[in-house]
This record gives sequence, structure tokens and C-alpha cells, in this order.
Amino acid sequence: MSDVSQTIKRPKLDASSSEGEASTSSSGIYVCPFTLIPLEILAEVLSYTTSPQDILALARCNKHFCSILANNPGTDYVWKRARQRCLPPIPDPTIHFTEASYAALIFDKGTCEACGKPCLLYYASFAIKARICNSVSCIDTWVHEHAISLDSVPVRYLSIVKWLPHTERNAIGYPDSWTRNSLFYRLADYLRAVDEINKAKIKDSTWKAYVTAKEKLAPKLNLHMQVSVVLLFSHPGIQPGFVYIGRIRPQLEADIITVRQNQERRTEKINLNKRRQDVEKHYALVCAAYPSRLLPTLPEFMKLPTTQLMLTNSTPLGSSVLRTTHHSAIVELMDNDLKKWENEVREKFCEILGYKGWRSASTKKLHPTQRWDGRFRCKRCDEKYPEGGWDDRGLTLVGACSHVCRGLTKMERLNGVWSAELFVPDLKAIQAVRQVMKQLKIDPEDAESTDIIKNYTGCIQCLSCPVPILMTFPMMLAHCRRHEDPQFVALSHEEGILLGKRSMCFDTRKQVMENWKEKRNVKMISCRYCFLGCFFPGFGTEWDPYRGRYQVKGRPRPGEKEPSMQVEMDQADEKGEVSQSGSRVQDMFIDVDELVAYSGERDNYWHRKNKNKNPEIGRPRIVKYTFDGMRSHLKSKHGILWLGDEDVIQGDDYLAYFDIPR
Repeated sequence: MSDVSQTIKRPKLDASSSEGEASTSSSGIYVCPFTLIPLEILAEVLSYTTSPQDILALARCNKHFCSILANNPGTDYVWKRARQRCLPPIPDPTIHFTEASYAALIFDKGTCEACGKPCLLYYASFAIKARICNSVSCIDTWVHEHAISLDSVPVRYLSIVKWLPHTERNAIGYPDSWTRNSLFYRLADYLRAVDEINKAKIKDSTWKAYVTAKEKLAPKLNLHMQVSVVLLFSHPGIQPGFVYIGRIRPQLEADIITVRQNQERRTEKINLNKRRQDVEKHYALVCAAYPSRLLPTLPEFMKLPTTQLMLTNSTPLGSSVLRTTHHSAIVELMDNDLKKWENEVREKFCEILGYKGWRSASTKKLHPTQRWDGRFRCKRCDEKYPEGGWDDRGLTLVGACSHVCRGLTKMERLNGVWSAELFVPDLKAIQAVRQVMKQLKIDPEDAESTDIIKNYTGCIQCLSCPVPILMTFPMMLAHCRRHEDPQFVALSHEEGILLGKRSMCFDTRKQVMENWKEKRNVKMISCRYCFLGCFFPGFGTEWDPYRGRYQVKGRPRPGEKEPSMQVEMDQADEKGEVSQSGSRVQDMFIDVDELVAYSGERDNYWHRKNKNKNPEIGRPRIVKYTFDGMRSHLKSKHGILWLGDEDVIQGDDYLAYFDIPR
């Protein structure tokens, strides 16, 4: 008895024992202090939580809390109060859910059905329990691989929609095709239902039994969908958004309309640019196919009625307008527009040349704009660049129609207005062409005049230059701008040979520019003015009444004796008309035989003229320049801004200049 009545003493705790050690039982097992809280107090504390998610997390801590909170009808009121305190309140679960499983359905996380990665979001659809990442790619993958839309269900299986759960409408954050335009069913559930229908329709009895069983599910499906819709809009992360959206809905709708209008304008602009590119390609094809045809500039081509019709056509992106142009009707309309535009332009430019209302029934007469003397200038370019430019030969009618002024930006070129009023007659070029054609006895109106000039084997000499400068017809059109009153004379092939026709250069600038890195620093050309001016005291031409044409000055007439070259030079020297700079003072005729015979006399002559300077000079030396050096030389010494082929020669000896063997 003494042993029984003996008092059991508590184990003595050291002062150094911590508070955590007090939760350790005598057997050494740790005991959570929260498990020692009485159930009534714990339930009262948990009933003040604002979300069942907190109670669910506590129930999953250990077996003690799981046993008293989960699947315990005595603590269901704790869950109910938490649901009511949640913002917004969560509706009551259906009969198939307990409070704990209902909270797990709402707040649990999982993996994305599309990509398989962990998804921290709630269900995208509570009705079909679809969990998807908040990614457009995952949404598209799920829609195409795991779902089927109501629009895709055949008529035979439309009865499935009565008892098969589907996605809720207006699911936040998902495409319009999902939320508004169509409902989606889980593909696995749909295929299973289709298989059941196919098996049930084998016999009428089985089909009736199947339909009866499924009709009983229809009311349950309605309740299930109602709860799912409420749960979808009861998400803690969703509902506050609806509160704010309701306040800003008027402004939000206006912003949405503005965004959609901007998108439509952007799409239309992209489509318009695509159609413009197609029209530009077609324009390039037309220009390549008809290089000599009278065609407008690209901005003017865009203004043609047929082109405007093609641009305003609501062609979808990706389709080519060029395919439309292969249609015979479209091509015919475009050709008619071009012909109409061409006739109007010809009349305007004909009036500019002074042939207003010109008409001719003869097919052997050229239109004034097709003649060699039908040249034009752009007033805007002449005002902006009065010094001219490279190969400034004026404009033919074809060139004027395709002319685009220099120095314009891309937008100015696209939006620029082309008009015939911008052009005036090129008076200097017209005067020069008429001079030469008159000497050659060519009628500008003759239809064969163009071929005659193209096949002309002679050359043209400028009488306004200090030395005999030879050139072709195209060179003359650019050269005439250097003089106020240009005078030209047409020479035969033989006369051109005497004045150095064989040394004429062609496309000098083009050859250098094509191989700029290689030929930029190569000294390959010489100045024709310096060479002729210092070697021959005088050159020129005169009108020969016996032959009825221009000829080289000093050439003996029939029955006259040819003058001596040395006598002519001595006479010029006695009169003091030959300066040390070598400028022209007297015109004379140079004969090939005399040039060879008196080459020694010429050397002695130049020895005498230059003995005070450099006695070692026998005859003029040709100074070669690079392309840039020649430009600087012509500008500084001769006042020529733009280098032409007629200004340069190639060769090392004056005899080679005249193609005379030594």
C-alpha cells in the first residue's frame, strides 16, 4: 500500500530547459504544442479565417488535424464560416463533395495538361476540370488536342450536349473562340460518349434504355454547371478584377473599340503595302518589256483608274495582285488607260514645242515629240541645280515622262506630282540639232531622219571652243550648254580623221566608275584642250560656197595651191598672234602629208618658241591625269564643271593622235 499511496513526482526540469523541450514527452517524442489546444478553441480561431485554403493547409499538416478537420461532420461549421467570410463568398458544395474535397477542388494546384509543367493557377474550367497555363501556346495546344468545339459536333451526336459537361462561358483570359463563340467539350469524354451512342444504337431497346438513363443526368448537369460558373468567378485572383472592371467598364469599352480600330487600320495598311509592292513589280515588268514605250512615272502609274481599282480591291494578305493582271480584261483595261494617258501627254508636250493642235495624215512625218529636235528641260531641276550634271543631254519625251527630280526624299518621290507644265523646250539643244541637220540636209519631219543620224559615220565639231573639239550627236546635246550661242559644224569621216577622230573616247566616266577601286588612281586620260591648244596654233572650219558645205579652214579651193604649214606659223608668229599659252589665233588646214614631212620643222618651231622656258622641249608633252585630277584641271583651267568624253584623249604622241605611223 505504501508503494501505491506513494506520490508520483514530476520529473525535475532544469532551468536551462527551453520552451521547445517542454513539448517533448517522457519517451523523447516531439509533441506539437498546437495539438494540445482544445478543439473548441481551435475551431473558434479557425472560424475567423477568410479562406478555406488556410484550413485545408492546416488539415494537411499532420494526422491529428486531418482527423479533426477533414471528414468530420462536427467541424463542418468551421469550413462553412470560412467560405462565408471569403470574398466573394464561395457557394455550398454539391452532395458529391465534402468540405475538405470541395476546398481541394478550388484551391489545389497541378500540372498543365498541354505542356506538362507545374501550374500554379486554378482550374481554367471547373466544369471539365481543365488546368492550363496562362500561355497562348498552351491554350491553343489544349484546344486543338484535348478539346472539341460545339460547332464541330456532327448533327448525329448533338444529343450528347444535353448531359456532357462543357467549358463555362466568358472564361477570363482565354480566346474569344473559347469563351464566346463556342463551347468546348473534353475530347476524351466526347469520344467515350460517341462510342456509347454507337453501341446503344445497334438495337432499339438498348438505345431507349441509354436515352432514359442519360436524361436523368440532365438536371444534375445544370446544377453542376451553375456551381462551376460561380466557382470560376469566385477565384480570389479573379473577383477583385470584376469589381474594378465594373467601375471602368464604359472607358474600357471605348479603349477596346479604339484598339480594334487601330488593328483594322494596321491590317489594312499592311494589305495596301502588299498590293502596292505587287503593282510596283508589275510596273517594273512593263518597263522591262517595253523599254521604248511612253510610260508614266510610278506615282503617275498608281493614279491610273485600273491601278486604283487594283489597289482598292480588298485582296487578302498573301494573295498576289499580279495574278489578277494576267486576266485579259484587266490587261486590256490597263493598256487602254496607258494609251489614253499617252495621247494626252503627247498633245501637251506638242504644245510646249510650239506645235499646238498638230495633226498629220501622213505616216512618213514624225510627231514633233519624236523628232531629234524634240528636247525638253525640267524647270524645277534647272532652278535647283543650275550648273547641270553628268551627261546632261536634256530629255526626250520618253525621258520627260519617266523623269524624277533629283534630291527628293523617298516620300517626296512617292507623293510627288508629275505634270507637263514642269517642262520647257531645251532651246540650246534644239538649236544645235537643227544646225547640224540643216548642214546634213536632213528634214527633221522625215521618218527616216532618226536612222540617218544613228548611222552617221562622221562627227561634229564645236566652233565655239578654242580648239577643235569633236563629238557625236549625243555628246553635242550635253556640250551645247557650255556656250551661250553654240555653233557646230558637221564633218565627214575623212575630215574627222584629220582632226583626230580616231582618238575620241566613249563612256570614259562609265569605265572608271565600273572599276573605281582599280582605276581611280590610274593616270589614263589627257586634256584635249591643252594638247591641241599648245600643239596647233589654230584650227577651225569655214563655209565653202564651191562645195556647199562647211570644211576645214584653209583648205585650198579647186585650182589653188595648198599653203605651207611653216609659212602659216611664221606669219602668225610675226604678227604676234601666238601666245606662250598656245591659244588659237589663226585657223589653218593641216594636211596629213605635210604633217609627216614637216614634223621636224614643227619640233624646231617649238624649240624656238620655248627656248626661254625649257630648251629641251622638242614637241609638246602629253600630261596624263587621273579621273579626279582631270575634273579638277578642267574646272580650274578651262571652266568646265562636268567632264565629257569630248574633253579627253588617250595617247602619248601627237602623230598617234592623228593615227599617223612614225
